[in-house]
Amino acid sequence: MKARLFVVNEETMKKTLDTMEVSVMVPEPEGRLWNKTVLDIVCDLMQVDIGDYIFLWESGTENIYGVFRAVSRPFCCDDVDANDIFRIKIDMAYDFKKPINEYDVINNPYMKNKLWNIIGKKVAGKSRGTSPITNEEMQFLLQSLIDVNDDYNYYDDYSVVDVENELKFDFEHEFNNDIPDRLSDYNYAPFRVLKGNNVQYEKALEGVLNCCLRDKDYKTVKQLGIDANKVVWYANYLPYGLERSEIDYMIMESQDGVNISRIDVIELMSDIIDKDHIRRCLQYAKWVASSLTNEKNIVRPILVCGEKSITSKNGFSSEDIRKSLELYPNEYGFDSLDVYTYSGQNKGIIFKKKGESENE
Repeated sequence: MKARLFVVNEETMKKTLDTMEVSVMVPEPEGRLWNKTVLDIVCDLMQVDIGDYIFLWESGTENIYGVFRAVSRPFCCDDVDANDIFRIKIDMAYDFKKPINEYDVINNPYMKNKLWNIIGKKVAGKSRGTSPITNEEMQFLLQSLIDVNDDYNYYDDYSVVDVENELKFDFEHEFNNDIPDRLSDYNYAPFRVLKGNNVQYEKALEGVLNCCLRDKDYKTVKQLGIDANKVVWYANYLPYGLERSEIDYMIMESQDGVNISRIDVIELMSDIIDKDHIRRCLQYAKWVASSLTNEKNIVRPILVCGEKSITSKNGFSSEDIRKSLELYPNEYGFDSLDVYTYSGQNKGIIFKKKGESENE
């Protein structure tokens, strides 16, 4: 089980409680990158699984309410008069009458390191309709709500709701950039993300990983050297320190379900490998090792890139790339950097470790 924070205001808070659906606003179609914006929203929502806890952060008051539970997969509603067309049905998990305030959360002197994700997002100032919460952050928010509510109810039972228009990918047809004149003209269809063997937008790889881990797609996850049975938390688009940059993807694994035994820090590229992304992946992994694990040797840097280039003829054939892969990891305190290529097929994405079962 994971948790996620959804941003609401006074109006959308009322709508959320009336409909028992959390949602994310979709902008009116404008500009050639509108489909990319929509894909960003969809891929983030694909991280949510049935049973995950949902917290509501109210802008204006900056109060945090909870706790709800996701009881459906993300879906597209058919309300032509609404902008919040991507939704998830929810149920009550904990009935707390009093909220907690964001100020008390992020200024807790004992939790600053453990709230790295919430604080990092806040400091970066990047607005997001919904954001993942780490397991430690979830436990802290939940305990904080318990502390200010003498009387509350917990509901263990819930019913899963089947929905139409579940948000999915279409790997059989190539990406097209058709944009409706108005959002009310938008007709949902599974999202086409491939252009040849590559994804059109890097964000699609985040969504693919979200779906694979959510659905326990053991076969695909194993291609990245990850045992889905050991995964206890995963998320995309995470803050890197207090800077205005993001870690593409992080997976936490545990041998016993309690103690973290490995953290996979993944840098994703839609195209072929380059030196900048090699350094970026190692830099993010080093920060995770120093900030979250007290330098424990459990962080594994991974770089995923295109199997075939769409913009460059060099890639792995470049001597600079070969030397970078050999020398850079040691500069950041790692023995190696695991590099995987991906290839889009009509049934999904195939990952292959560089150097294994292929000719260099």
